[in-house]
Amino acid sequence: MLVKGPIETKDKDKDKIFPVVKEMLSSRKLAIRFIIIYFIWAVNAFIFYGLSINSTSLGGNKYVNFALVSLIEIPGYTVAWVCIQKLGRRISLIGSLLVCGVTCTLTIFVANASSGNWAVITLFLLEN
Repeated sequence: MLVKGPIETKDKDKDKIFPVVKEMLSSRKLAIRFIIIYFIWAVNAFIFYGLSINSTSLGGNKYVNFALVSLIEIPGYTVAWVCIQKLGRRISLIGSLLVCGVTCTLTIFVANASSGNWAVITLFLLEN
């Protein structure tokens, strides 16, 4: 079969992306927002994977801990979706970052207390 005419490539997608990037970088406000969102995304990714990998270091059975961390994502994604729909993206992001920060900080104090392993695991699951 002989193909006539130019072969279409994905250059059309590149033609659509460059004007958007150019417009974003031309506006100082959009560039600052992009940098902030990129930083938040990178920090969230490191924390998420770090906490998931660290779940085997908690007291108790490491397989149960990892299973709990994996299973907690189902209600977590559901709650995140509902919050974004009801409250908006900005308030949901601020709230989730505050909850994660508070639970990480509380884990330090609970781990030093003699309250038991269940409190640390509960706070750990709330972080995820």
